[in-house]
Amino acid sequence: MSTVDFKARFLEEEKILFGLAMKITRNVEDAKDLLQETAIRAFKNRHKFQVGTNFKAWMATIMKNVFINGYRKKKRRPSFDLPVEDLFVVNDRTVIRNAAPSNLMMEELQSNLDSLPADYRKPFTMYFEGYRYEEISDAMDIPLGTVKSRIYYARQRLRDQVRGEYRS
Repeated sequence: MSTVDFKARFLEEEKILFGLAMKITRNVEDAKDLLQETAIRAFKNRHKFQVGTNFKAWMATIMKNVFINGYRKKKRRPSFDLPVEDLFVVNDRTVIRNAAPSNLMMEELQSNLDSLPADYRKPFTMYFEGYRYEEISDAMDIPLGTVKSRIYYARQRLRDQVRGEYRS
């Protein structure tokens, strides 16, 4: 499918696809993001679309997969909920966050990260910025297996450093 054909067909179905994105996400901004990511993924794979089949169904399937993959990625990422002791109450109403404990933890984490050799630190950082292994491999011009092992060893070293700090 050519770029022009893809654009024309996408514009025909855009409102319906946005409605589907709203139904899935139940949030306007998330729906816009989902529609955009779906369009990008579909455009990159437009050569896989079989002319004569249902374009809207093909796009809906891509959207569903993009949403599921995004949900899985969010689930894997740790969330940092603040304990109650990290909050201050002001004037019996206003609650403000005590950033000191979390700032200290972030400084320690950054210090541990900085202590990693650059060969481990860069792929590890890129991975947690959301890059996929393949993208890191391409960006750093190293084999995929090397990227995976460096990220693995970076995790191991960070884990050992953190355990050592909290044991003492």
